[in-house]
Amino acid sequence: MTERNTGCFGGATQYVVHPKPETLEAISAEVYRARSKFPGREKLLAALMEEVGELAQAMLRRKPLGEIRKEACQVACVAIRLYEEGDADFDRRTWNAVGCESKAESEIVVPVCSISPGVFWMGSEGDSEAFDDEKPRHRVQITRPFELMTTPVTQALYEHVSGKNPSSRKDPKAPVTDVSWFDAVAFANALSERMGLPKAYAIDGTEVRWDRGSTGYRLPTEAEWEYACRAGTEAPRYGPLDAIAWYNKNSDGRTHAVGEKAPNAWGLHDMIGNVWDWCWDWKASYSSGEVSDPAVSAEGSYRVARGGSSRGDARSARAADRAFSPTGSASVALGFRLARYAP
Repeated sequence: MTERNTGCFGGATQYVVHPKPETLEAISAEVYRARSKFPGREKLLAALMEEVGELAQAMLRRKPLGEIRKEACQVACVAIRLYEEGDADFDRRTWNAVGCESKAESEIVVPVCSISPGVFWMGSEGDSEAFDDEKPRHRVQITRPFELMTTPVTQALYEHVSGKNPSSRKDPKAPVTDVSWFDAVAFANALSERMGLPKAYAIDGTEVRWDRGSTGYRLPTEAEWEYACRAGTEAPRYGPLDAIAWYNKNSDGRTHAVGEKAPNAWGLHDMIGNVWDWCWDWKASYSSGEVSDPAVSAEGSYRVARGGSSRGDARSARAADRAFSPTGSASVALGFRLARYAP
């Protein structure tokens, strides 16, 4: 049985990706220049400089910006009005980065659900839509609690961290696509570094080693993915297909903004449909016996992807369905979401 405290019943935990150091440096430089432009406003501007310094220190300490954002915004928004009155060349974007109006320019929120340990049936048995590689159905024990992003990685998050957006169809709210398995693990390390977490992967060219003791971001194992997708259910899907998934009958052949379809019982969206999620495992056949925390690390030819896509049919939009792709391949149907062991 799955423990009842699994999921996002009280709302997803939200992690903040902090501003880059160069953003804060730009704010500091803008304040410093402004102090000489506005005689008589030195006290206000000095206060703003102090708040910017607090933002910088918060980032270095990995302290949530929300703890000091209110005070910083109060000062910064007054400064914006002053600047707009007296300086037509003032770069509003710099001040937006403090968080007064354009939050997206300075930080991205990463919602995750907490997944408790448990035991579930993995694969298919007696499902007329099942493929042979989903068999035999077998018991799997997940022994370690972990966190899983509530949606696939969006284009906005990917670009915020990596500085690029490889997706063929651009939409910041939609899943990032056209990413290879190597792109996904590299991004996981980059996000871990940005969040002050240890990297989960040691990457040397095309050789990738997973440190299973790390609490950094990583791809979920295939077993973790299916466990989270099922959310305590044993049916092929966790709800009516059109209500929970974008697939070829309702998607107009394209990806859609994440989180628009109904979540599963644990608060996870788009586990089925929209984009396939890369997983850690290499392709391998299932065994019939019960296993604990399986993760196929023995090198093969293909990595696993799960969940179906906006271009896939109903048969691929099932919790047990498996897809396989070379590690270097990328397509409009492939995306990913990240996991990490609970701290």
